[in-house]
Amino acid sequence: MAATALAAGFLATPASQAWDDDPHVVVKGGGGCQQLLFQASAVQFYLDNGETASSAFVKGSYKVDFYNISGTPANGNAGYAVVECSNVFKPAQKYYWYRAVSIQRPRVGNAQTINLGGG
Repeated sequence: MAATALAAGFLATPASQAWDDDPHVVVKGGGGCQQLLFQASAVQFYLDNGETASSAFVKGSYKVDFYNISGTPANGNAGYAVVECSNVFKPAQKYYWYRAVSIQRPRVGNAQTINLGGG
């Protein structure tokens, strides 16, 4: 009986875990800017399914949620991220750079890391 209870515990899925049929994906990572005296201040994502998400950078990191990521057989959605770089002395002075992204559903869990680099 104890073995059955233990096996059932392994098969139970915590509510925080995602599987192939869960369209929610949390994307997090870092990013930067190439120009001297500029830092990444915000990021906006645009996906081919029409979904968008945005986040401010906090200590060089961002976190966004997507709620409609395609599952198998066409796992994921393509798109691009736009990073806003702000001057550390004159925050109104900005430039933007773009990067292609692919948001995938993880096999276990709901988190994907995308480090955007610097542009």
